[in-house]
Amino acid sequence: MNRRMMLRLWRDAALGRYIDAQARRHFSCREDREDVIVEVWEKFAGMQHVQPGAEARRFAYRKIKNAYDRALYRRRRAGEIANPNINPNTTASSSERIG
Repeated sequence: MNRRMMLRLWRDAALGRYIDAQARRHFSCREDREDVIVEVWEKFAGMQHVQPGAEARRFAYRKIKNAYDRALYRRRRAGEIANPNINPNTTASSSERIG
């Protein structure tokens, strides 16, 4: 991505608030939220072309959701190793959160 497009995304206050809100929604731990926000901006910098607006919001949401899913998988996997009697095909309760 060229410098001008990256600065345009960085200055988009609505996009920044959206990324913060989605990070808060998915992660309760402040350090995890900060890590995922940095990861999203790094991914934006590595993209060839992304338009501000809905496309950027979808891209940011997918990256945050992917990070959440990775953390949830690691957490579940660690639980399976600690307790091999857990059925891996069961789903977690809706109240289970990461962080």
